[in-house]
Amino acid sequence: MIIKTFTFFYRGLKQSEIRGRIYRILSIASLLVAIGGCVVLTFAFMFKLKVVVVMFSGVLSMALAFYLFIRLWPHETGEEASVRRVDEVRTAIKKKRPPKAMTPLEIRRQRELAQKMIREKAAPALAKAIRGILAQDQMQQRKAR
Repeated sequence: MIIKTFTFFYRGLKQSEIRGRIYRILSIASLLVAIGGCVVLTFAFMFKLKVVVVMFSGVLSMALAFYLFIRLWPHETGEEASVRRVDEVRTAIKKKRPPKAMTPLEIRRQRELAQKMIREKAAPALAKAIRGILAQDQMQQRKAR
């Protein structure tokens, strides 16, 4: 465990992304130690505990908090993790339900529906856009005269 931690820090200081993660880990760990120390000292005075018991419990709780913090820290950061996750979801969906083959009748119906939508929706919008471009061109020609 200790060797893994040292190799993590040694390799990580070379890469800027991992260096930032190490700095975040150390800063949050120092906050944990400071807060934990305050809490342990408060309990020591409240319950009049012995110094050895307080120190032992404080060190043990901080070691446990730091270990859990390192263990639960996400190993993948940035866009690559989200892209990898999206790819995993896509492959899972593809494996889950394979595309069913369409019959020639269904293909014909789909084609007719697409042509109908083009005729009713896209063609009028395209004609309107072309008319607008032609009208602008005519106005520019009139202004040029």
